[in-house]
Amino acid sequence: MNPFTGFCLVVIVVAVVSGCTGRPKASDADSRPGDQATRTVTSTAPASSPPNPDKNAYFGDLHLHTSYSMDAFAFATRTTPADSFKYAMGEEVEYLGKKVRRHAPLDFLAVTDHAEYLGVVRQTIDPKGPFAASEWHTMMTSQDPQISGQAFKKLIGSTVQNQPIRELNDPTLVKAAWDEYAQYADEYYRPGRLTTFVGFEWTSAPQFQNLHRCVIFKDQGPATPFSAFDSEDPEKLWAWMDVQRQDGRDVIAIPHNGNVSNGMMFDAEKTVTGKPLTRDYAERRMSHEPAFEIIQGKGQSETHPALSTTDELASFEMYTKLLSTSRVGEFRKGSYLRQAYGTGMALQRTLGANPSSTGSSPAPTITRASARPRRTTTSARTATRTPIRSSCSRKPSRSAARRRRRSGPAV
Repeated sequence: MNPFTGFCLVVIVVAVVSGCTGRPKASDADSRPGDQATRTVTSTAPASSPPNPDKNAYFGDLHLHTSYSMDAFAFATRTTPADSFKYAMGEEVEYLGKKVRRHAPLDFLAVTDHAEYLGVVRQTIDPKGPFAASEWHTMMTSQDPQISGQAFKKLIGSTVQNQPIRELNDPTLVKAAWDEYAQYADEYYRPGRLTTFVGFEWTSAPQFQNLHRCVIFKDQGPATPFSAFDSEDPEKLWAWMDVQRQDGRDVIAIPHNGNVSNGMMFDAEKTVTGKPLTRDYAERRMSHEPAFEIIQGKGQSETHPALSTTDELASFEMYTKLLSTSRVGEFRKGSYLRQAYGTGMALQRTLGANPSSTGSSPAPTITRASARPRRTTTSARTATRTPIRSSCSRKPSRSAARRRRRSGPAV
């Protein structure tokens, strides 16, 4: 089993907490003369059994954006990855002009800003930055919402059409921003308190059809992220991930919002490029994508009322329009996880492999050790298509004192 796949258990919503036993009661024999050994054992017994690492519940977030994301920045978010990690640890931070603090700290956090223009758009408002004399500085600092809105439309339009804006996609600026961004995970890693992950979001959305994946590294991050400008095809992302694994970087991708993929997220007939599904495709998908984010701000991807007619909760948190459009996407097939379980079993019979299986995914090939000491994570058995709930604008802690902690809502 992929050692990183085991980590996925810590983010499922239904938590199983390890049991404990109370201090043993002293018996009559404990007080009898000559029974000193019995008394010694009884008096030094632990108050509770040591927790079982396979049953500890950890709470965290694997999909979170900051001002390093172009869309979040355009909507006035000015928080940084540093603010996010501080907030995760229960510290007070400023968000949209207000002081906020969590009711309870998190155990783990991955900041996953969009790889496209990551950390560059936020530089457009710097009066001494690389865009100080540009049109971008004028638009992004304008107090007129129509002008700043035009800038946002240009940014989103370039990603949907997969036509990067040259000055914002400058390799030198992107590399410098990434180096700054990735180091925050190391800076705020607190063993036993907060486990931090290097991550980013691959934001593929051909013709407004959502194929987004959050890419999470177990330890060391890449030299630069892989963006949708490099390719909109998930298979190309997997090929890039294979290279990272060969270089000793354990990594997984977590898709989200199949509900607005227009049937592309769980297509049971063809790949994104239109090729028929094969056994190799199914096996590669499960090797790279052992989990799925089931709900976030843009709705849930579990099921649709038309697909689950006897489920009275099937209409919970519905969102059906394709990104940045008024068009309702395909929902009858290929968009929801519960249906994908069924079509996956059918593919198991025809292909010999199930891209939505609930078994262990193949382990990645690691040919060179990571240069940095690996962070330890809790090993656990897990179903590979583990549902994850995200806060989405939503390394496990090993502190015994926090193992049974429940994280409260943000305030």
